[in-house]
Amino acid sequence: MNPKHLLPVACISVFMLLGMHVAYAQSPKNPAADKSAIPANALIIEALIDGPSELRVKKDGVYWINGENAKPGRHARANEATYINNKPWLPVWKKHTTERGADKSNAHVISPSLDPSKLDLKLIAVTLQRGGAGIDNRDPIKLNMVDQELSILIPDGQSGAHWYKLALIPRQ
Repeated sequence: MNPKHLLPVACISVFMLLGMHVAYAQSPKNPAADKSAIPANALIIEALIDGPSELRVKKDGVYWINGENAKPGRHARANEATYINNKPWLPVWKKHTTERGADKSNAHVISPSLDPSKLDLKLIAVTLQRGGAGIDNRDPIKLNMVDQELSILIPDGQSGAHWYKLALIPRQ
């Protein structure tokens, strides 16, 4: 192939890939784009995450277990709330004087009670700004049952903090 033709071919290829990404993002098969797929009884959680963090869901509430990086909401000297159904919750940490490192928060009470073993998770958004749309490329979230609690592990191994927006949807 003539080198003069490589740039136009590369540009066309990039635009085709972007077009496929946009088509997927708008597809009803993409849960992030299909707002109607989130029922009214879902629990919507938004948090600023930098590094490994674990959200635990128990019958009557949620709480954070943090890894070595910034605690949820505490990246770069911020003190952002975790939003639960759009209402702010500022977790109280056992080691409240530090913004980084292994720690556990107080629990936020949720009513009515949940059955952690009967919850599905939908990732709605992962963006630099709260309320943003789309899902930036980050490590996959891992779900597991631990001591009758749902463990939502957000590895977030990439650099920089991102807002994660999740929906916990009760199964019938």
